[in-house]
Amino acid sequence: MSAEPGEAKPIFLPLFEELRGQKVVIRPFRESDVAPYYEAIEESREHLGPWLPIANFYHCEADVLPWIRRGMADWFLREDLKLHMWDAQTERFLGGCGMHPRDWRIKSFEIGYWLRASATGKGYMTEAVRLMVDYLFDVLQAQRIMIRCEEQNQRSAAVPRRLGFVYEGTMRHVIPGADGTLRNAMIFSLIPSDRQ
Repeated sequence: MSAEPGEAKPIFLPLFEELRGQKVVIRPFRESDVAPYYEAIEESREHLGPWLPIANFYHCEADVLPWIRRGMADWFLREDLKLHMWDAQTERFLGGCGMHPRDWRIKSFEIGYWLRASATGKGYMTEAVRLMVDYLFDVLQAQRIMIRCEEQNQRSAAVPRRLGFVYEGTMRHVIPGADGTLRNAMIFSLIPSDRQ
């Protein structure tokens, strides 16, 4: 993540403590997230299993702690911007999301997300992605924001479609599936001119 001469190094970029919408609050990882994170995974193994291998990684809360600490370190170093999502009214843990830098020089990011099973269909993810998109464009001056979804995961793909992302095409055999097979990925993106 080296910077060009005269360019601010990403580690010095000020970032938010939280982004707050009407339904959701998204913020960086904290060690206190371990128990609610694990609870959401436990509830959602069947729901997440086809799409996210993480559903099989964690067998107890102690398995979650290294992931949380790594996310905190990545945030501090600006290597990855992983976030957790909470219900703005009840403060219940809802899931994970992130603004993953793909190239700091050209300010290209990928947004990823997952939602616990009992929180689906309530508009949480659409609002969370909108908050991240606004922050990336308005504060970090992003030039490209991408979302990848497995071809069969139409619920996940509905989020970028709802938010006006442009469908760029489908890449074949680029995502390893939970069952070990390679899956196709739909690619959606936004660039600054798409918002006008």
